Parts: sequence; structure tokens; C-alpha cells
Amino acid sequence: MRISVFGLGHLGLPLAALLAGAGHAVLGVDLDPAHVAALRLGEVGWHEPGLTELCRGVAANMHFTVDAADAVASDVSIIAVPSPADASGGYDGAYVLAAARTIGGALRGHTRPHVVAVLSTVMPGSCAGPVRAALEESSGRQLGEALGICYCPAFGAIGSLLHDYRNPDFLLIGESGAPAGAVVAALFASILQNQPAVLHHSLLDAELAKITLNNYIITKITFANMVGELCGRIEGADAAQVLDVLGHDRRIGPKFLRAAMPYGGPCFARDTGALEALAAPLGLIVPLATATARMNAAQQAALTAQLAGATPAGGVIAILGLAFRAKTDVLTASPAVAIATQLAQAGFQVRAWDPLARPDLPSVIRATTLVACVTGADTVLIANDDPLCAALPEVTRTDGTKVIVFDPWRILPANSPLDVR
Repeated sequence: MRISVFGLGHLGLPLAALLAGAGHAVLGVDLDPAHVAALRLGEVGWHEPGLTELCRGVAANMHFTVDAADAVASDVSIIAVPSPADASGGYDGAYVLAAARTIGGALRGHTRPHVVAVLSTVMPGSCAGPVRAALEESSGRQLGEALGICYCPAFGAIGSLLHDYRNPDFLLIGESGAPAGAVVAALFASILQNQPAVLHHSLLDAELAKITLNNYIITKITFANMVGELCGRIEGADAAQVLDVLGHDRRIGPKFLRAAMPYGGPCFARDTGALEALAAPLGLIVPLATATARMNAAQQAALTAQLAGATPAGGVIAILGLAFRAKTDVLTASPAVAIATQLAQAGFQVRAWDPLARPDLPSVIRATTLVACVTGADTVLIANDDPLCAALPEVTRTDGTKVIVFDPWRILPANSPLDVR
């Protein structure tokens, strides 16, 4: 097929590259001229395992532009633009609507059948409502045989997107009609390495499934961290062992059932607010979503307090891993960044090191190596589970006592000579 991908960020570019690798002719459209220029030179601009190599390897099938006029020559346009939280807590659909109007304008006056697939997360009711209206008004077409809309949200995780796109648990396709859904299903099937269930639903039900699924995962993470807090207060209790039992129950399963850091990132950090924003106009409250967000914030505050309490006044705290997740350099809504900033503001000397991320944080010293970060520290926080963060030397405090290491991911060996909490 001939594919246009609008939005060449963390979700759009990996999908575009995979589609190009499957033999499709892909046109990548982005409004940032500098980003487009860099992509033409083979420079991605951020770290996603395997992405730079893939983009360079499929260059013959993938081209980049800031001009959407060529969209009319494609069979499918994929919208993968940002949808950050808006003032109400919901997903801001402004970028999605702008992309829809751009696509529609490029289609005006042409008769070639076209399917628009929305990858961006949107509020339920968006695709059949304002997105459809924007497409129809700008294109001069009506939804039907010559114009279709699908909602195919991404469930992959930044840091493992190439694998996740190729090996999803399922494909969710909200569709305006069966023909449009069949086109999108065939498109995604071309990049698969597994044989997932393909779930065809209405646009509305698919939108609701995305927002509620994300909230369930967030709740599961927060529940696991609650179990971790509980076990931490009971002498001899081991949260990992307790959660292992829960994970063996098929009704629960082991995924995301790990007591570790509070959740963060560009998606989970906004999803509870989006569910609340969806429910409020309906006269409903969603106390579980509200409680989950509050508990996550409380867990982050508790960890910050533990670090402060274990460190002498004005002492040195080393934080290993600043990205919200290992194997990425994304800092959006990272708990580690928030903790480092709060501790620095409280008067501690905070050093930070990350294998990939290079943030510029006020009052936080960025160490160039892990050893430089932890040498002379009073306490250490291993904030993500990159194995590189576990390569701790046997360092001591200036008074000769052991450095206290907070290891919420439990990536240090059980027989570590360090004082692990």
C-alpha cells in the first residue's frame, strides 16, 4: 500500500519505519522542518532500540515532508500526533483535528478511496464526532465507500516499540465500516511476527477500550506498589514473593504486578485524569481512578521522604536512571526527575546519572558516569531497572559506613554487600 503517516514522534516514526520495511511506500509528514531535515539524513533525534538502524535500512521506501499534499496519492493516512492532557484533564484533540483537516484538504477534488487511521489516543466520541466532521468538511466527501475512519490505538511501550508493534497481544480496530477496517487490518498484518486476535469494534467502543485498559494497568501498578509498602512495614515479608503468588492466578496474571517505582511517562500520567474528565459530564465519579492517581503521588512522596530521612542534612544523594522507563531517554512525567528536583530544593546535594537521558535539571548535578555519581554519596536511588544501573561499586560514606541504597526494582543481587533497602 501507499501510506502517509502524520506525526513522526515516538509512536508514529517506529510504525512508519516498520511499514516501510514491510514493502509499503511510506510518506512521513511532520510540521517540524528541522526534524524532517534530520530524518532525511538518517537521524532520529531520540533513543528507541533499533529504530535508527531500521530507518536507515528502509530509506528507499520511506520519505519525509512538511507538505501534506502528497497524501492524496496514498491509500491510508495514519494520524500519530500528540494528544496531551488539556485543562480539563482529558486528551487534547487539537493536533488530531488539525491533521484531519489537513488530510481532508489534500483529498478535496480527488476521488481516490482513502482510509484515515487514528493512532493517537483520543477521548471517546472523537472519531465519529469532531474527527469525522473535520474530515468531511475539509474534503467535501461523506463517510462511506470513498472515505473511511478507523481508530487503532497503540498499546506498545516506549523503549520496546518495534517489538511491541510486531508482537501485540491483540489488534484493536475501531471502524466506521467493515471495508475500512479490513484495509487497516491488512496493513498491520503486514508487520506482524505473531498471530494476535483482531478485534473489530465500533469507533466509540474502541476509544472506550483504550482509555479503560490503560487505567486498569495503572491501577495494577499502583496496587503492586501498595503491596510493596505493606510488606516493607512487616518484618520478614517479601513483596516480590507475595506478588509472585498473585501473578500465578490466571485471573490476575504477572504483567505489571511488580512493586517498584511509581508510574510515570507521557501516557499513564494523563490517563486517570482523562477517565475523570470523561465521567464528570455524565454525572459520574470514578473513585478508583482518582484514588490511583492520589496513591501514585503519595508513593512518590513517601520514597522522597525515605531518601531524605536516610541522608544527613545537606548530604549527597545519587539517583541512577532519570528516564521514566529503562531503554529510553524520555523524561516526560518521570518520577525520578520529580524526586531529584524535590530533594535538591530541600537542600540536599543531588547527583544524577542515566545511561541514555541527558536532562538539564536546575540544582541537580549531572554525573558523566555511574561511578562518579555514587562516589561520596550518602544514599543512592536506583530509579529504573536498566541493568547498567545495578553495576554499583562497593562505595562507603565519608564516615566509613555503608552507602544506603534504595532499590525498588530489586535488581541488585540478594547477597549484595551494600546496605540495600
